Amino acid sequence: MQLLTQFVRGSLLAATVAVTMPSGAISQEFYEGKTIDVIVGASAGSGGDVSARTLMVGLAERIPGNPNIIVRNMEGAGGAVALNFVFEKADPDGLTFYYGNWDPMAVLAGGEGIRFLPEEFGVIGSAANERGTIVRTDAGDGLKAPSDIAKVTGLRVGGRASSNTNDLIGNLALTVIGADFRYIPGFKSMGKMAPGILSGEL
Repeated sequence: MQLLTQFVRGSLLAATVAVTMPSGAISQEFYEGKTIDVIVGASAGSGGDVSARTLMVGLAERIPGNPNIIVRNMEGAGGAVALNFVFEKADPDGLTFYYGNWDPMAVLAGGEGIRFLPEEFGVIGSAANERGTIVRTDAGDGLKAPSDIAKVTGLRVGGRASSNTNDLIGNLALTVIGADFRYIPGFKSMGKMAPGILSGEL
């Protein structure tokens, strides 16, 4: 997850001052009485949404000037809908942040619907970027331990999109160990994937 904010595009000085602003009178004056809109590129109640809202509680307490922080969900296209909005619609005044994933592979490939330019965002920081895998071991097929993944047949793997970085890493790892698996994309979040795991779809 990366937390990004857009400042005055094409103005290195404006971006530098806003990102590296000292925690003193200048930054306090800038944020005092202001409201920061945090656009989250994930659905309400998803893991990304929960982590964003948790992080914003701590962030609100640490920004000089004590600005209000409002979190808005804008899911779709692996974060591209929210990123397009911040890039095209939000005022470049340092008061609109983006929190969520972005898909570098789709950007490099000129993916359909991607209009934002990552290099024109100012990066504030990055939350812990951890990857996890949930595997059902009660669904038969002899899958009881991690070492069994390379032995079973017909493994069903759910994911977001074939260009998603996490999915690419997972599918590459399964391919390297010779696993027999079928990749099923289209799940927008873990909240959407969980019912598929419980029902046996995955």
